[in-house]
Amino acid sequence: MEIEKLVQTAESLENIMVRCFGPDGRQVLFVRDTGDILITKDGCRILESLLLEHPAARLMVQCVSAHCSLAGDGAKSFILLLAAMLRASRAEIGDGLPAYHGARRLWLARGLAKLVQEVLEPVLKRHLAPRCGSALCLSSGHPLLPREQAARVLAAYFGGKLSPSHTPFLTQLACDFLQRLGDGEMEPALNLAADCFPGLHVTVPGLPVGSSRVLEGLLLSRGFSLLCGQGETRVLVVDDSLLPPLTETGYTLQLESPAGLAEARDWARARAEEALAHLQALGVGLLLSGPRQPACVLELARRQGLSVVDCLPDEDLCLVRRLTGVGPLSRVAEARPADTVPAGFARPAPLGTHEQVLVGFLSCCGLRAHSLAVCAPAPGLAMQHRDAIHGAFKLLRFLLPRPGRHDRERKKLWMGDLEKGSERQGTRGLERESGKQGAGNLAKGGVRQETGNLERGSERQETGDLERESEIQGIEDLKIGSEIRGTRDFGQECEKQEMREPGKAGDLTEGRLGTDGKGGKHQQPGDQLAWREPWELSECELPAGRVLPPGGTFEFLMSHFLQREAESQQQPDVRAACRIVADALLNIPRHLHPRADRGRDFLQAHTNFAASLREQGVPAVVDGPLEVVAAKQCLLVSVIRCLRSLLAIDRVIAVRGKLGNKPLTGSEVSE
Repeated sequence: MEIEKLVQTAESLENIMVRCFGPDGRQVLFVRDTGDILITKDGCRILESLLLEHPAARLMVQCVSAHCSLAGDGAKSFILLLAAMLRASRAEIGDGLPAYHGARRLWLARGLAKLVQEVLEPVLKRHLAPRCGSALCLSSGHPLLPREQAARVLAAYFGGKLSPSHTPFLTQLACDFLQRLGDGEMEPALNLAADCFPGLHVTVPGLPVGSSRVLEGLLLSRGFSLLCGQGETRVLVVDDSLLPPLTETGYTLQLESPAGLAEARDWARARAEEALAHLQALGVGLLLSGPRQPACVLELARRQGLSVVDCLPDEDLCLVRRLTGVGPLSRVAEARPADTVPAGFARPAPLGTHEQVLVGFLSCCGLRAHSLAVCAPAPGLAMQHRDAIHGAFKLLRFLLPRPGRHDRERKKLWMGDLEKGSERQGTRGLERESGKQGAGNLAKGGVRQETGNLERGSERQETGDLERESEIQGIEDLKIGSEIRGTRDFGQECEKQEMREPGKAGDLTEGRLGTDGKGGKHQQPGDQLAWREPWELSECELPAGRVLPPGGTFEFLMSHFLQREAESQQQPDVRAACRIVADALLNIPRHLHPRADRGRDFLQAHTNFAASLREQGVPAVVDGPLEVVAAKQCLLVSVIRCLRSLLAIDRVIAVRGKLGNKPLTGSEVSE
């Protein structure tokens, strides 16, 4: 793909983002075909609402969405930086033959990879970190995030996403929620709020924004199937029905007499009575169940005075497990007191468009169960405030110390539980369908468990996995073929350059792809373009809690240090990458200081910053809004990775349906 088309595509998105960029940015009005109206200045929501046809534009928006899902912020800055980097890359590539363009682009991509892995770490650690302030304070050797510092960070964040009239209220609401969830401290609650926010909130359209509040207790997504009491009790979580099945899956129940079916049902009912009596002996007053409990179980629970909430999704069950440390049981008869959780209350939620349950868990692993009710006059505005608050928690998490290996492994295990829970939920749906068919056979005098639906579901799942595998394999083959072709053209062009201009071929020969200068092959750094966790985007580890004043301070500093690095860099590809990134960083303050009549024009701001840097360094962070340096670093690395992906594109191929191993005919491929 030509670099000029990439620049035009990025500039088209940039023209949309500039209008709503910064604290003085305006809102954008979208009108859908259905007549719905969306008014927002959230960059990610604006980009995802556009109808884009160009594949490069869709790739850019996907990269922005992937970054915002990790960092919670930076969509508009992402597009502005990417457009400026593409313009600088176009100037660096220059004019020439198409083959030379492709080789030069791959050369720049390798230089950008080396920049991320070799240059950013010393620049951030040695030059930038000493000039930053800290939002954390130490208490008994542990870092704490004061409420005042968190409010200053959120003020700058909400100011770029929401209306100025809502910023102070939502800042206070988010801080209150974190403090109550963390039992007076924000640090323990940040990870839970950032990872599990969908299960910790409810959106309530039709009420004013000021009606948003923090609710005591964990908000479940289902209502009571049976309500027998709302006071203090103990809670048990199960993932199976209390009524045992008459036969196992894959087996057939043969009745020896007409009364055999009634005897089997009486046996199952007796087992359910024993299980409920055991729960009553343990003091359990609330049963949380993943599958639906039969009517006979609800009737027996009513006699025992046991409240029941069933049909809970696996996300709710995993959240309860993470919050309380107690997982769901499969065999209720083997339940112990340690498998139950004390709760101060269990009552219907006071807000919401449908019935939900609030459970006041008392044992929450250092946390206190709270939920957030987000109110707004219109559903679209409520969704914007919900997404903005969720992004704020992700942003604040960048202030905390980098998680250790044990924490990352524990998070992976928890995410694995979520995936397994989703699989269990799908399997339960198939089993319930099989159970319905088995019930029909019972009415005819015989019980037979049908496993055909399960087998067909398994076959469909395996077929989908094979199709996705072949699609991924096809994409990898295309990428590898593009790299090999670009490498071959690059080597031929380098040889031609050496023959024509021996004295000017050094820049190209030193950046030759896939060789080490002695004819041997090696792997260049940064060949993998996968999205990872925020703390895994680069090898650099900044000190925790680093902040800077907003208004382009980070961009001015990084541009200054990268320009100095470019002057001293010996590798031509890294030197070119430093110049590209340093020039592009100034595009952010250039749009933050656009008005000369207020004394805030870009040239004046840049001059004042250079003068203060020479005389006394960056002014100390005393008051006012703050920006998180680690989030800025994550944004910069994400944009560089997206730029590398765009520069590595050789051609665009339109494919009908999914990619596979079947060869395509000439009519099915278009460039």
